[in-house]
Amino acid sequence: RSGVPFTSTDAGNVSELPGGVIIDDISKMHSIIDELVKNRNKLNELAKEGQQYARRNCTTTSAVDSLSDIACRLLQN
Repeated sequence: RSGVPFTSTDAGNVSELPGGVIIDDISKMHSIIDELVKNRNKLNELAKEGQQYARRNCTTTSAVDSLSDIACRLLQN
């Protein structure tokens, strides 16, 4: 669903993504979610950050541009 912050362990590239909370222990996930439910300002702030990032970086155009850049670099080598 759009506009919902994420909570995740530090896996893959998730630490590079805005709009959520990274936890080091899965047992802390429920307390982080509870905190976000209680703190609507923080929840909305994270949601907005994630939406803005997705609109800028997760489009077909940005994916094509990235693949084009990779292909050009490969062909130059």
